Amino acid sequence: MNTKLNWKCVIAGLTMLFSLQAVNATTIDIGNLTSYANGYTNATVTPVGAFTDYYNFTLPTLSNLGGTVQNAPLSLSFSFLNTTYTMSYNTGSLSMTLLQGGNPITNPGTSISLSNLTSGLYSFKITGNGIGTNGGSYAFGAFAAPVPEPSTWAMMLGGLGLIGFMTYRRRQYL
Repeated sequence: MNTKLNWKCVIAGLTMLFSLQAVNATTIDIGNLTSYANGYTNATVTPVGAFTDYYNFTLPTLSNLGGTVQNAPLSLSFSFLNTTYTMSYNTGSLSMTLLQGGNPITNPGTSISLSNLTSGLYSFKITGNGIGTNGGSYAFGAFAAPVPEPSTWAMMLGGLGLIGFMTYRRRQYL
């Protein structure tokens, strides 16, 4: 009977160990990034130690893309029964990489700006180290702007041409 109990403890311990490690890797689905107005921002608290977070998103059309990540230190203090408790969150070694199909297409950094990305599935991979007494915290933002198609440019230039022609004709009659 002791042998069965020991195996149960070993299995429970391994389950807890693997579940704790899974906390350090989070995946968030952003959805479609279609315009600056439809950008994405997030503030995240991480555990103490190394972490990796993934933000998955889709570009539905040819787009320009930008993203940034920065440390967002946080310190909270409160008193209870004549004892002061302090919680601090700070992140070190923070960086971000853009992935397409799991492969990096940018070098690690804290800011990314790319032009003319094709439509498809992408991910921001954010890595860092929670160095505060209670972990780390960071702020992340991403945005996309569709690249105008040639027909859009043609319509805009045609409209500007018509406005110019109308202005020219008014001057002739004055």
